[in-house]
Amino acid sequence: VLSDSGITDHHFRAIISTSPTNLVTGTSAGVFFSTDLGVSWNVNNKFLTDSNIYAMAYDTAGYLFVATQISGVFRLSLAMPTLGWQPVNSGLMLGNIYSLIKIESSNTLLAGFSSGDMYKSTDQGNSWTSLNSMISSPINQFIKTTNALFAATVGGGVYSSTNNGTSWTAVNYGLATMNVYYLLADENNNYLYAGTLDGGVWRSPLGTSGVKGNKTPVEAMIVYPNPSTGSFRIDTKGDATLEIFDPSGRLIGVEDMKGGAANEVTLRQAASGNYFIRLISKE
Repeated sequence: VLSDSGITDHHFRAIISTSPTNLVTGTSAGVFFSTDLGVSWNVNNKFLTDSNIYAMAYDTAGYLFVATQISGVFRLSLAMPTLGWQPVNSGLMLGNIYSLIKIESSNTLLAGFSSGDMYKSTDQGNSWTSLNSMISSPINQFIKTTNALFAATVGGGVYSSTNNGTSWTAVNYGLATMNVYYLLADENNNYLYAGTLDGGVWRSPLGTSGVKGNKTPVEAMIVYPNPSTGSFRIDTKGDATLEIFDPSGRLIGVEDMKGGAANEVTLRQAASGNYFIRLISKE
């Protein structure tokens, strides 16, 4: 059922719920509000100097935040919406903020940029500080679980943080494409889902510190002959899982390796070129 009566623009970039009946959506023509579960909508762009909305976040203290294309972040008091939007950009880099999230447990507002830059505010957006996230890909989305914060990036895959965004770790074990647009956490069934641009939907088990399965690569191994004609042997100290990647970085094979043995590996129907392997310890 189409439910957009009153919305004058259909380029939707974000939609959130602020109460059991209230919805807010951000479009390229500003911000629209519904108090009847989306049956009807009304716009509120008062004092919003840039109506091209890229992302939104809701603060349970009663504030709504929007990230705009070129003018940074604006804040609206939902208790006094007629006062209009207020720019809150002190210390913030402007332009192309792709993602926003409010972490209630630490009163932290995070903004992620198309450049991979990240900024945080702990005073409702009044001031911002840059974080050295070490992410260099566009940050499309943040999501929060009980034990971790995740970022979906285009080109860098999925990142996880257990300290509210201060530091990040790539969690791409088994993920065949790094172009991740959307994430969904299902904590009831203990899975994180990643929707990608060119590789479908992937899932990974959630653990107490993020995504399970990112084990330490095996350090002690011998690969011979190298280079080879497609068949080679791998000796490793302990049992491990072998991952084989083609020249584009696509995962093309997974095999079990037995520790203390000469494991035979054959690349079947593989074109000539440079291939990459990764050994993940089972210990």
